Amino acid sequence: MQVIATAEVIGQVISSTAAAMIAEDLERYSFVDCCKALKKCRAEVRGRLTLADVISRIDAADGRPAKDEAWGIALQSADERDTVIWTAEIEKAYDAARPILNAGDKVGARMAFNSAYERLLITARASGEPAQWKASIGWDGELRARAFEAAVKLERLPPAKAVAMLQQHGQGSPACAQLVDALLPPGADESLRLSGATTGNGLAIAQLLTGPGNRGLLALTHDEKTRNALLSEETAATRSASPEVKERLQQLRRDVAAHREQGERERRQLLEAQQRDLAQRKDKTQQKVNQALRGEGQ
Repeated sequence: MQVIATAEVIGQVISSTAAAMIAEDLERYSFVDCCKALKKCRAEVRGRLTLADVISRIDAADGRPAKDEAWGIALQSADERDTVIWTAEIEKAYDAARPILNAGDKVGARMAFNSAYERLLITARASGEPAQWKASIGWDGELRARAFEAAVKLERLPPAKAVAMLQQHGQGSPACAQLVDALLPPGADESLRLSGATTGNGLAIAQLLTGPGNRGLLALTHDEKTRNALLSEETAATRSASPEVKERLQQLRRDVAAHREQGERERRQLLEAQQRDLAQRKDKTQQKVNQALRGEGQ
């Protein structure tokens, strides 16, 4: 009935059989989504109403970005500071394009991304899967808060889900703590609020886990901005720890250093043994060559 009425509004006479076929093809979508799409068709379509007109408007309303916007979102993940809120389709398409981008071909990478993204969209929409927004977390707490705030404003994440995700990823960031305070309803449980700052002991222990002076993290990234930021925080965490924690960390560092030295000694010993073995084999080979030459001379 809605299909026939929409066709009549835009000046088209459609048979009941054709309308029934369109309605049957739209059964995989919700009734509400179909009604919204038909309403847009009545306002936008000029000429004949087609099934593609309706489906394209249903797809556009599922919250998934168009390919150009999706590419811009994907590129944000290249900065390790930044937090990116993206869909599963954007993440998978970017994984396909990443090797080309790393090789320096940005145009080719974008083409590969667009191709993969469109295929993924067709598959997801054909199965009726809703958009699934998730976070790729960067290390900058302020940028993390901005990303979640934007996602809530764009209705990509409901406030409750954003708070739940920040409970997992926003501890220790004053900006994230402020955002949670703003998103929580009045009278919310105080346990849901975030701690805006990490303790000195916690920072010192985290520094140990990543290696003295963030060397562990430095070994994991080649991004110049990230490396400079890590180097600028070289000793801040250890200075803020309590004397007891400092002593324990120093002992642990000594143990780690001793273990590394032992490993280095063993590596040198193995290398020297291999070199001696190679030299001995070379000598034996040369002796055999000399013997063969003497035999030929006789």
